[in-house]
Amino acid sequence: MWINRLFEEFNPFYGHVSSYRVRSLPDIARRARRFLPSSKTGTNDKVIAISKIINMEIERYFQDAESDAIELLRKKYGLDIDDDGKLKSSYVFDRTGGDHPNKYIPLSERDEYSFINTGLLMEGSYAAIALDLDIPTEDNTSEVDALKECVDNRDILSVKGFEGVEDYELFAVLAILKIACAIPHAGYYSKSKDDDVSYVSACAIEAMDAVCYAEHLFDTEQLREDNRLANKHWSEMLSKYSQSNKELRKLSEAHEHEIKRVSAEYEAEKAAQKKLRSDRLSAGRHQKGNEAKGLVTTEWEKAPSKFISATKAGEYFSGWLKEKGVEFEPRTVTGWISAHAKQKGINLR
Repeated sequence: MWINRLFEEFNPFYGHVSSYRVRSLPDIARRARRFLPSSKTGTNDKVIAISKIINMEIERYFQDAESDAIELLRKKYGLDIDDDGKLKSSYVFDRTGGDHPNKYIPLSERDEYSFINTGLLMEGSYAAIALDLDIPTEDNTSEVDALKECVDNRDILSVKGFEGVEDYELFAVLAILKIACAIPHAGYYSKSKDDDVSYVSACAIEAMDAVCYAEHLFDTEQLREDNRLANKHWSEMLSKYSQSNKELRKLSEAHEHEIKRVSAEYEAEKAAQKKLRSDRLSAGRHQKGNEAKGLVTTEWEKAPSKFISATKAGEYFSGWLKEKGVEFEPRTVTGWISAHAKQKGINLR
Protein backbone atom coordinates (compact mmCIF):
# COMPACT_ATOMS: atom_id res chain seq x y z
CA MET A 1 0.00 0.00 0.00
CA TRP A 2 1.22 3.52 -0.80
CA ILE A 3 1.21 4.60 2.86
CA ASN A 4 3.56 1.74 3.78
CA ARG A 5 5.94 2.75 0.99
CA LEU A 6 5.91 6.39 2.12
CA PHE A 7 6.93 5.55 5.68
CA GLU A 8 9.51 3.00 4.54
CA GLU A 9 11.34 5.89 2.87
CA PHE A 10 10.54 8.52 5.53
CA ASN A 11 10.59 7.90 9.27
CA PRO A 12 7.74 9.96 10.81
CA PHE A 13 9.62 10.48 14.10
CA TYR A 14 13.11 11.53 13.01
CA GLY A 15 13.30 11.40 9.19
CA HIS A 16 15.09 14.33 7.56
CA VAL A 17 12.83 17.12 6.24
CA SER A 18 14.40 19.39 3.64
CA SER A 19 13.77 23.14 3.64
CA TYR A 20 14.99 23.50 0.05
CA ARG A 21 11.57 24.14 -1.54
CA VAL A 22 9.54 25.25 1.52
CA ARG A 23 11.63 26.85 4.27
CA SER A 24 9.08 26.23 7.03
CA LEU A 25 8.58 22.52 6.27
CA PRO A 26 11.06 21.26 8.96
CA ASP A 27 9.36 23.44 11.59
CA ILE A 28 5.93 22.08 10.64
CA ALA A 29 7.31 18.54 11.00
CA ARG A 30 8.83 19.39 14.41
CA ARG A 31 5.51 20.73 15.70
CA ALA A 32 3.60 17.70 14.39
CA ARG A 33 6.04 15.19 15.93
CA ARG A 34 5.27 16.54 19.42
CA PHE A 35 1.84 14.92 19.20
CA LEU A 36 2.54 11.70 17.29
CA PRO A 37 1.27 8.58 19.11
CA SER A 38 4.20 6.39 20.14
CA SER A 39 4.32 2.64 19.60
CA LYS A 40 5.14 0.13 22.35
CA THR A 41 7.42 -1.68 19.90
CA GLY A 42 9.32 1.50 19.01
CA THR A 43 8.34 1.20 15.34
CA ASN A 44 6.21 3.23 12.94
CA ASP A 45 3.39 0.68 13.02
CA LYS A 46 0.93 2.83 14.96
CA VAL A 47 1.44 5.91 12.80
CA ILE A 48 1.05 3.80 9.65
CA ALA A 49 -2.11 2.13 10.96
CA ILE A 50 -3.68 5.46 11.96
CA SER A 51 -2.70 6.96 8.58
CA LYS A 52 -4.57 4.17 6.83
CA ILE A 53 -7.64 4.71 9.00
CA ILE A 54 -7.57 8.47 8.32
CA ASN A 55 -7.23 7.90 4.57
CA MET A 56 -10.07 5.36 4.61
CA GLU A 57 -12.38 7.63 6.63
CA ILE A 58 -11.74 10.66 4.41
CA GLU A 59 -12.52 8.60 1.30
CA ARG A 60 -15.65 7.28 3.02
CA TYR A 61 -16.70 10.85 3.89
CA PHE A 62 -16.59 11.93 0.24
CA GLN A 63 -18.24 8.67 -0.92
CA ASP A 64 -21.08 9.09 1.58
CA ALA A 65 -21.67 12.66 0.36
CA GLU A 66 -21.87 11.41 -3.23
CA SER A 67 -24.11 8.46 -2.27
CA ASP A 68 -26.53 10.80 -0.49
CA ALA A 69 -26.57 13.03 -3.57
CA ILE A 70 -27.29 10.06 -5.84
CA GLU A 71 -30.17 8.98 -3.62
CA LEU A 72 -31.52 12.54 -3.75
CA LEU A 73 -31.45 12.41 -7.55
CA ARG A 74 -33.32 9.12 -7.55
CA LYS A 75 -36.08 10.49 -5.35
CA LYS A 76 -36.31 14.07 -6.63
CA TYR A 77 -35.97 13.58 -10.39
CA GLY A 78 -36.79 9.92 -10.99
CA LEU A 79 -33.40 9.30 -12.62
CA ASP A 80 -32.44 5.71 -13.36
CA ILE A 81 -29.03 5.63 -11.65
CA ASP A 82 -26.87 2.65 -10.66
CA ASP A 83 -24.97 2.47 -7.35
CA ASP A 84 -21.84 3.97 -8.97
CA GLY A 85 -23.77 7.13 -9.88
CA LYS A 86 -23.97 6.43 -13.62
CA LEU A 87 -27.14 6.91 -15.66
CA LYS A 88 -28.52 3.60 -16.88
CA SER A 89 -30.41 5.21 -19.77
CA SER A 90 -30.72 8.46 -21.68
CA TYR A 91 -34.25 9.13 -20.37
CA VAL A 92 -35.53 11.15 -17.45
CA PHE A 93 -38.92 11.36 -15.77
CA ASP A 94 -40.45 14.70 -16.83
CA ARG A 95 -42.01 16.40 -13.79
CA THR A 96 -41.89 19.90 -15.26
CA GLY A 97 -45.55 20.03 -16.34
CA GLY A 98 -44.44 20.48 -19.96
CA ASP A 99 -45.63 18.66 -23.07
CA HIS A 100 -44.96 15.25 -21.52
CA PRO A 101 -45.93 15.53 -17.84
CA ASN A 102 -45.15 12.48 -15.70
CA LYS A 103 -43.65 10.57 -18.62
CA TYR A 104 -40.12 9.45 -19.49
CA ILE A 105 -38.64 11.66 -22.20
CA PRO A 106 -35.33 11.20 -24.08
CA LEU A 107 -32.47 13.43 -23.04
CA SER A 108 -31.85 14.17 -26.73
CA GLU A 109 -34.90 16.45 -26.57
CA ARG A 110 -33.28 18.62 -23.88
CA ASP A 111 -33.45 21.80 -26.01
CA GLU A 112 -37.26 21.67 -25.83
CA TYR A 113 -37.63 21.31 -22.06
CA SER A 114 -36.63 23.53 -19.15
CA PHE A 115 -35.56 20.58 -17.03
CA ILE A 116 -32.34 19.14 -15.71
CA ASN A 117 -31.72 17.55 -19.09
CA THR A 118 -30.52 20.91 -20.37
CA GLY A 119 -27.17 19.62 -19.06
CA LEU A 120 -24.98 17.08 -20.82
CA LEU A 121 -26.65 14.02 -19.28
CA MET A 122 -26.14 10.91 -21.43
CA GLU A 123 -26.30 7.21 -20.79
CA GLY A 124 -23.24 6.19 -18.75
CA SER A 125 -22.44 9.70 -17.52
CA TYR A 126 -22.03 10.46 -13.82
CA ALA A 127 -25.32 12.01 -12.72
CA ALA A 128 -23.98 13.73 -9.59
CA ILE A 129 -21.25 15.46 -11.58
CA ALA A 130 -23.45 16.29 -14.56
CA LEU A 131 -25.98 18.03 -12.32
CA ASP A 132 -23.23 20.06 -10.63
CA LEU A 133 -24.44 19.22 -7.10
CA ASP A 134 -23.25 21.36 -4.20
CA ILE A 135 -21.53 18.57 -2.24
CA PRO A 136 -18.08 18.32 -0.60
CA THR A 137 -15.52 16.73 -2.94
CA GLU A 138 -11.75 16.29 -3.02
CA ASP A 139 -11.61 19.35 -5.30
CA ASN A 140 -13.43 21.82 -3.02
CA THR A 141 -12.74 20.44 0.49
CA SER A 142 -9.33 19.90 2.11
CA GLU A 143 -8.45 16.63 3.82
CA VAL A 144 -8.13 18.54 7.11
CA ASP A 145 -11.69 19.87 6.87
CA ALA A 146 -12.95 16.41 5.85
CA LEU A 147 -11.23 14.83 8.87
CA LYS A 148 -12.79 17.47 11.16
CA GLU A 149 -16.22 16.44 9.90
CA CYS A 150 -15.37 12.75 10.41
CA VAL A 151 -14.20 13.36 13.99
CA ASP A 152 -17.28 15.48 14.79
CA ASN A 153 -19.79 12.97 13.41
CA ARG A 154 -18.48 9.53 14.35
CA ASP A 155 -15.95 7.67 16.50
CA ILE A 156 -13.39 6.77 13.85
CA LEU A 157 -10.95 5.16 16.34
CA SER A 158 -13.32 2.65 17.90
CA VAL A 159 -11.19 -0.13 16.36
CA LYS A 160 -9.51 -2.39 18.91
CA GLY A 161 -6.04 -1.17 19.78
CA PHE A 162 -6.72 2.53 19.15
CA GLU A 163 -9.04 3.35 22.04
CA GLY A 164 -6.45 5.57 23.75
CA VAL A 165 -5.59 7.70 20.72
CA GLU A 166 -6.62 11.35 21.10
CA ASP A 167 -8.19 13.52 18.40
CA TYR A 168 -5.18 15.86 18.33
CA GLU A 169 -2.97 12.86 17.54
CA LEU A 170 -5.10 12.16 14.46
CA PHE A 171 -4.37 15.59 13.02
CA ALA A 172 -0.67 15.30 13.90
CA VAL A 173 -0.55 12.02 11.94
CA LEU A 174 -2.36 13.67 9.02
CA ALA A 175 0.24 16.48 9.05
CA ILE A 176 3.12 13.98 8.99
CA LEU A 177 1.38 12.05 6.21
CA LYS A 178 1.16 15.23 4.07
CA ILE A 179 4.86 15.95 4.78
CA ALA A 180 5.76 12.36 3.80
CA CYS A 181 3.93 12.91 0.50
CA ALA A 182 5.99 16.07 -0.10
CA ILE A 183 9.41 14.61 0.83
CA PRO A 184 10.19 12.95 -2.56
CA HIS A 185 9.66 16.35 -4.23
CA ALA A 186 11.08 18.63 -1.53
CA GLY A 187 14.84 18.02 -1.52
CA TYR A 188 17.68 19.51 -3.54
CA TYR A 189 18.31 16.19 -5.29
CA SER A 190 14.69 15.43 -6.12
CA LYS A 191 13.89 15.08 -9.80
CA SER A 192 13.14 18.53 -11.12
CA LYS A 193 9.55 19.05 -12.25
CA ASP A 194 7.70 22.24 -13.00
CA ASP A 195 5.01 21.46 -10.45
CA ASP A 196 7.34 20.35 -7.62
CA VAL A 197 7.18 23.67 -5.75
CA SER A 198 3.40 23.88 -6.20
CA TYR A 199 2.85 20.33 -4.93
CA VAL A 200 5.21 20.67 -1.96
CA SER A 201 3.62 24.01 -1.05
CA ALA A 202 0.12 22.52 -1.18
CA CYS A 203 1.22 19.65 1.08
CA ALA A 204 2.90 22.13 3.46
CA ILE A 205 -0.27 24.25 3.69
CA GLU A 206 -2.43 21.23 4.57
CA ALA A 207 0.21 19.99 7.03
CA MET A 208 0.30 23.41 8.72
CA ASP A 209 -3.52 23.50 8.88
CA ALA A 210 -3.53 20.04 10.48
CA VAL A 211 -0.78 20.97 12.98
CA CYS A 212 -2.55 24.16 14.04
CA TYR A 213 -5.76 22.25 14.68
CA ALA A 214 -3.85 19.52 16.57
CA GLU A 215 -2.33 22.21 18.81
CA HIS A 216 -5.77 23.75 19.35
CA LEU A 217 -7.23 20.38 20.37
CA PHE A 218 -4.24 19.66 22.64
CA ASP A 219 -4.55 23.02 24.41
CA THR A 220 -8.28 22.45 24.84
CA GLU A 221 -7.61 19.00 26.29
CA GLN A 222 -4.99 20.41 28.66
CA LEU A 223 -7.42 23.08 29.85
CA ARG A 224 -10.02 20.40 30.43
CA GLU A 225 -7.50 18.32 32.41
CA ASP A 226 -6.51 21.37 34.48
CA ASN A 227 -10.17 21.96 35.27
CA ARG A 228 -10.58 18.31 36.22
CA LEU A 229 -7.64 18.47 38.63
CA ALA A 230 -8.90 21.74 40.08
CA ASN A 231 -12.34 20.22 40.54
CA LYS A 232 -10.82 17.20 42.24
CA HIS A 233 -8.87 19.44 44.59
CA TRP A 234 -11.96 21.48 45.43
CA SER A 235 -13.99 18.33 46.00
CA GLU A 236 -11.44 17.01 48.45
CA MET A 237 -11.34 20.31 50.29
CA LEU A 238 -15.12 20.52 50.42
CA SER A 239 -15.44 16.97 51.63
CA LYS A 240 -13.08 17.74 54.49
CA TYR A 241 -14.66 20.94 55.73
CA SER A 242 -18.28 20.99 54.53
CA GLN A 243 -19.69 19.57 57.76
CA SER A 244 -18.37 22.37 59.95
CA ASN A 245 -18.12 25.39 57.72
CA LYS A 246 -21.21 27.02 56.18
CA GLU A 247 -19.12 29.52 54.24
CA LEU A 248 -17.29 26.69 52.58
CA ARG A 249 -20.60 25.14 51.53
CA LYS A 250 -21.58 28.45 49.97
CA LEU A 251 -18.24 28.49 48.17
CA SER A 252 -18.95 24.99 46.91
CA GLU A 253 -22.28 26.06 45.47
CA ALA A 254 -20.70 29.06 43.80
CA HIS A 255 -17.95 26.88 42.41
CA GLU A 256 -20.39 24.35 40.98
CA HIS A 257 -22.36 27.16 39.42
CA GLU A 258 -19.15 28.51 37.87
CA ILE A 259 -18.27 25.06 36.51
CA LYS A 260 -21.67 24.78 34.86
CA ARG A 261 -21.33 28.28 33.42
CA VAL A 262 -17.86 27.61 32.02
CA SER A 263 -18.99 24.26 30.61
CA ALA A 264 -21.99 25.89 28.94
CA GLU A 265 -19.76 28.58 27.44
CA TYR A 266 -17.36 25.91 26.19
CA GLU A 267 -20.13 23.91 24.51
CA ALA A 268 -21.58 27.09 22.97
CA GLU A 269 -18.15 28.06 21.63
CA LYS A 270 -17.63 24.57 20.24
CA ALA A 271 -21.02 24.69 18.46
CA ALA A 272 -20.25 28.17 17.12
CA GLN A 273 -16.88 27.05 15.78
CA LYS A 274 -18.49 24.06 14.08
CA LYS A 275 -21.14 26.29 12.46
CA LEU A 276 -18.49 28.78 11.38
CA ARG A 277 -16.45 26.01 9.79
CA SER A 278 -19.52 24.71 7.97
CA ASP A 279 -20.45 28.24 6.82
CA ARG A 280 -16.93 28.83 5.51
CA LEU A 281 -17.00 25.58 3.51
CA SER A 282 -20.38 26.47 2.02
CA ALA A 283 -19.30 30.05 1.24
CA GLY A 284 -16.20 28.80 -0.53
CA ARG A 285 -18.22 26.51 -2.77
CA HIS A 286 -20.71 29.27 -3.66
CA GLN A 287 -18.19 32.08 -4.20
CA LYS A 288 -17.16 30.87 -7.66
CA GLY A 289 -20.79 30.72 -8.87
CA ASN A 290 -21.67 34.14 -7.45
CA GLU A 291 -18.68 35.80 -9.12
CA ALA A 292 -19.47 34.18 -12.49
CA LYS A 293 -23.16 35.13 -12.16
CA GLY A 294 -22.23 38.78 -11.53
CA LEU A 295 -19.97 38.85 -14.61
CA VAL A 296 -22.68 37.35 -16.85
CA THR A 297 -25.58 39.55 -15.69
CA THR A 298 -23.45 42.70 -15.95
CA GLU A 299 -22.38 41.82 -19.48
CA TRP A 300 -25.92 40.80 -20.50
CA GLU A 301 -27.36 44.13 -19.27
CA LYS A 302 -25.19 45.94 -21.83
CA ALA A 303 -27.27 44.51 -24.72
CA PRO A 304 -30.27 42.50 -23.46
CA SER A 305 -32.01 42.67 -26.82
CA LYS A 306 -29.11 40.96 -28.52
CA PHE A 307 -30.52 37.53 -27.63
CA ILE A 308 -33.97 36.28 -28.66
CA SER A 309 -34.30 34.03 -25.65
CA ALA A 310 -32.76 33.25 -22.28
CA THR A 311 -31.66 29.86 -23.64
CA LYS A 312 -29.65 31.46 -26.45
CA ALA A 313 -28.15 33.93 -24.01
CA GLY A 314 -27.25 31.07 -21.66
CA GLU A 315 -25.47 29.19 -24.45
CA TYR A 316 -23.56 32.30 -25.50
CA PHE A 317 -22.43 33.33 -22.02
CA SER A 318 -21.52 29.74 -21.09
CA GLY A 319 -18.99 29.85 -23.91
CA TRP A 320 -18.00 33.39 -22.92
CA LEU A 321 -17.19 32.22 -19.39
CA LYS A 322 -15.29 29.20 -20.71
CA GLU A 323 -12.98 31.54 -22.62
CA LYS A 324 -12.19 33.19 -19.26
CA GLY A 325 -11.31 29.80 -17.75
CA VAL A 326 -14.61 29.38 -15.84
CA GLU A 327 -16.96 26.54 -16.83
CA PHE A 328 -20.69 26.48 -16.12
CA GLU A 329 -23.40 24.57 -17.96
CA PRO A 330 -25.63 26.59 -20.33
CA ARG A 331 -28.69 25.62 -18.28
CA THR A 332 -27.11 27.17 -15.16
CA VAL A 333 -26.24 30.40 -16.97
CA THR A 334 -29.75 30.48 -18.53
CA GLY A 335 -31.25 30.34 -15.03
CA TRP A 336 -29.11 33.29 -13.91
CA ILE A 337 -30.18 35.43 -16.87
CA SER A 338 -33.89 34.48 -16.56
CA ALA A 339 -33.95 35.39 -12.86
CA HIS A 340 -32.06 38.64 -13.44
CA ALA A 341 -34.33 39.62 -16.33
CA LYS A 342 -37.39 39.00 -14.16
CA GLN A 343 -35.98 41.30 -11.49
CA LYS A 344 -35.46 43.99 -14.13
CA GLY A 345 -38.98 43.54 -15.55
CA ILE A 346 -37.70 42.20 -18.88
CA ASN A 347 -39.67 39.41 -20.52
CA LEU A 348 -37.61 36.68 -22.18
CA ARG A 349 -38.74 33.65 -24.10
